[in-house]
Amino acid sequence: MTIGKWGEIPEQLAIIGGNCSIHGINSKSEDVLWTVTGDNVSSLALLDFNNDGYNEVEFDFLYFIDE
Repeated sequence: MTIGKWGEIPEQLAIIGGNCSIHGINSKSEDVLWTVTGDNVSSLALLDFNNDGYNEVEFDFLYFIDE
């Protein structure tokens, strides 16, 4: 989980990674952002990677190998 602004959404969000998805919850507990990922999200970071003035989200997956 991380807190910050994402893209052109003007308010701070609690951005939460989960089971194949990322949700953005505002201060009124409204789910204002939702997107699908390829696997379970294990870490999140907000950064302006392309210097356009808007934060993008970087996420990583935690893989489990069943031996």
